[in-house]
Amino acid sequence: MSPIEVGVRAGAHDYPVRLAHGVRGEAVDHLVEVAPGVRRWAVISDDRVGPLYGEEVARALAAAGRGGELFTFPAGEAQKTRERWAALTDA
Repeated sequence: MSPIEVGVRAGAHDYPVRLAHGVRGEAVDHLVEVAPGVRRWAVISDDRVGPLYGEEVARALAAAGRGGELFTFPAGEAQKTRERWAALTDA
């Protein structure tokens, strides 16, 4: 199956989401391609998705020498606050 890229509109910002079987396995290569100088990555996810997929991506980043670490927050739109963002970026 070929990858599908879907544009997502979030307020005033657009961003692409790439959908394909096995795309998590390509995450590290993609991140290195778009930001080759970054040596330490934070994987940020809610506490429902993080244990399912985020840990795998964080481990792959760490294995590639990119210092991947998973940070989670409680699920739900109400948790996506300025205060939560500040706590995550401080961590």
